[in-house]
Amino acid sequence: MDANTIFMQLQGTSKNYTLDHARIMEAYGRDRGLTPFAEFSPMLFFNKATQKYQISFKDHYSMVHRWAQDRGGYRRTWKRLPAPTGDVKVEVDIISNRDYAIVLQACQYGADRKEEMEAYTHRAEGVCTAKDYADKRNTGKSQEWFALKRATEAALIETFGKEPAQARKIYGANVLTVGERRDAASALYPPQEREALPAPEIINGDIIDFDPDADAAAVEQFAEQERERYATQTPPPPEPPDPPEPQADYIDAVEFGVFTTQKGKLHIGFMADGEKWPSVRWWGGRDALIEAAPWIGTGKDPATKDDLAQDGRRWTCPMRVFFEENDQGYKNATRFEQAQA
Repeated sequence: MDANTIFMQLQGTSKNYTLDHARIMEAYGRDRGLTPFAEFSPMLFFNKATQKYQISFKDHYSMVHRWAQDRGGYRRTWKRLPAPTGDVKVEVDIISNRDYAIVLQACQYGADRKEEMEAYTHRAEGVCTAKDYADKRNTGKSQEWFALKRATEAALIETFGKEPAQARKIYGANVLTVGERRDAASALYPPQEREALPAPEIINGDIIDFDPDADAAAVEQFAEQERERYATQTPPPPEPPDPPEPQADYIDAVEFGVFTTQKGKLHIGFMADGEKWPSVRWWGGRDALIEAAPWIGTGKDPATKDDLAQDGRRWTCPMRVFFEENDQGYKNATRFEQAQA
């Protein structure tokens, strides 16, 4: 993809992108062997010092994942964390297959499996807010998926390092054999000294894990002593409860009436004790109001549908009026509860 084509796509996202930005992006992709937009994305920010817009780049999650697979693969566990209403927050734990082999080897010599796993595990958190997800619903993916993807990417970078460009060159042309790809990866990043066992074998891009029988035997060997040890320990504290739902806003109204706006539109207004003019208004129509609060049409002084169309009429009717406040400060009624006698 040449600079002119890149520039046309950049202009579709922001008019602040320039042709120089497109040339930089073209050079970045050519130098690293990455396809613009498909494998890395641009990010524009304003430099206050130079008073100019500058461009930077972020490699896609698929590149980070591919690099992790090339380095031997990994195991992932995750859980939901408490988050504000509407948001999703997850915590991801990742341990590479190589490090997992070290843990199993250490356990065979009496090491504590939980402590060994903690030592080699990399942890990260990811959040997808309700505001973020509002722009992503049309993708068909869940809010949890986006939070999990962000946490996984951060944990993978902690575990394997951020080197997807080298991984892209290794995988680039399908002319390298599996062994040649592994040799190329080892040349870029030699095995760490602490590695006691070889990495899993890679066949056609799939990770072939260690001998499952040996794995199961190592785990079972220490399962009984782990159960005995944990049986004598104080159980961990319970998970914190989900944050309480926010309390809805309301007023305790003692009176309501029919009012006219400056533009001549009728509406129902509700006043708390001591108020002469409504602070909360209903715009849903007379039928809907009687359906939502049927008690206003009963009693000694009922408010009928016809009465609710007469400007200036007022009624005494204690009730709790719940409302939502818009960005202009207007309080609009949403539901009602009758006051207890």
